[in-house]
Amino acid sequence: MTASRQFGEIAGGLTPHVLAARIESVDRALEMADLTLPLEIARYRASLETYLRGDGPPPGRWEYGPVETRDLLRQVDECNAAVSAAAPFALRSTVESHLHHERELLLGVGDDAAYSAYCLTVHGLPTPETIAEAHQILEHPVAADADQRVDAHTVCERIRRGLDGYGLAHWRVEASDRMAARVSVSRAHHRVRVRLDARFTDSEVVRLVVHEVGGHVLRSHNAEVQAEPLSPHALGSTVPTEEGLAAWLETWAGADSSRVIRTYAARVVAVDLAQKAGLIEVAEALTDYVSISQAAEIATRVKRGLRDPHGAGGLTKDHGYLSGLFAITAIIRQQGYSVLPLLFATKWPLSELPLVRSLVGAGLMVPATTLPDSERLGLRDDLGPRSLSELLAAVEMEN
Repeated sequence: MTASRQFGEIAGGLTPHVLAARIESVDRALEMADLTLPLEIARYRASLETYLRGDGPPPGRWEYGPVETRDLLRQVDECNAAVSAAAPFALRSTVESHLHHERELLLGVGDDAAYSAYCLTVHGLPTPETIAEAHQILEHPVAADADQRVDAHTVCERIRRGLDGYGLAHWRVEASDRMAARVSVSRAHHRVRVRLDARFTDSEVVRLVVHEVGGHVLRSHNAEVQAEPLSPHALGSTVPTEEGLAAWLETWAGADSSRVIRTYAARVVAVDLAQKAGLIEVAEALTDYVSISQAAEIATRVKRGLRDPHGAGGLTKDHGYLSGLFAITAIIRQQGYSVLPLLFATKWPLSELPLVRSLVGAGLMVPATTLPDSERLGLRDDLGPRSLSELLAAVEMEN
């Protein structure tokens, strides 16, 4: 029995597993289409950095490959029609909203104003309090970072070691030049990618294994073994929960640093500035706080998806790292460490935590049991003995 059956049978031939399969098909197709990634993202990022150093002309408009949205729209509409015709179930409004947003994304391809409106609807903006906190963080300078000498292939090897520690042989790791982020995780494709031209410090490598494998991959794995077929799907506004939990893990493991928090703060400022400023203005403002290369990278991230990056608007999801860290920290303070296995159990946003708790209480879902451990992540020599499971067991004994 699934969550859908508990809260109302899905009728008309749309079983929970069929619904999940349809959503999975659409999500995979959208991810493969790379709707928000310019064709030569590495060249555009490099040209912006060159301009900021005063060694070249300002970058122009971004070019994207041809995108055929008709079939994708058909899939979204067919799935949405089936959901609308079904009997009520717990996540119905969330699923309908998810599909509606995917339709908005497809209709907004090539239309910068429509795309920016979609981003605001799905990802929102940082609160004034978060923006103020971000500026306060950036007011405090940090020491110069160590040399970034670790290449992408070495990072891939460390991530592979972390995956193997959990027996996740079906997950693959690859280096790619078609990326805006330096590292990304795809649950739908069971893939971790590292940007080919990126270079990392030794401490960054440790942090990334904690964040990407200990956070994103293990959360995906725990969600995929649930009886509820919708558990692995990122429904709703999930970035603050997903990235906030991974960022909290960095702090718990001792893998964070003032420089990392500073990066998250700079992303908040960039998202805020991008609502009225173009690519160059955002990047130039960021150079007051971070290096030129980092300013170019962050500005490129918040403007991806736009055909004309020199206009206002863009992708707002990057505020979710700091916003999410604050939200996850707050919920752990309120509810204790025992909330963590619930947060790791699905890919749903924090707003669905009451539903998760209800499903666990009804025996329709189980708290996550595969949790971050420095030994299994291949990081014991870097972090010492760190085990979230042992922490939870100790807390339970105290209570």
